[in-house]
Amino acid sequence: LRSMGYDAVTAETGEAALALLQADPTRFDFVLLDIVMPGLDGVETLQRLRAIKPGIHVLLMSGHTERGYSYELAASGPVAFITKPFNRAALETTLRELFTG
Repeated sequence: LRSMGYDAVTAETGEAALALLQADPTRFDFVLLDIVMPGLDGVETLQRLRAIKPGIHVLLMSGHTERGYSYELAASGPVAFITKPFNRAALETTLRELFTG
């Protein structure tokens, strides 16, 4: 993400991501979440992030198939899904689609 011009910030857990967003919601344009994370999973983290900053763009990633996650969560704001492993081109394309709808 940094090589693509983004100011990337990392969080080890969903709880840590929530704390970062709560501390400065205007700092973040989008969040990249893994579906499987320690503590809160990606879907629950996404729901709590949206309670802090409704409409934040979220890119969910997983080594498994989508399982309808993005469709279920799209009603609460912009969301996209990318399957791991992915390359830079796939990430760039998915981010572009996330922001242009």
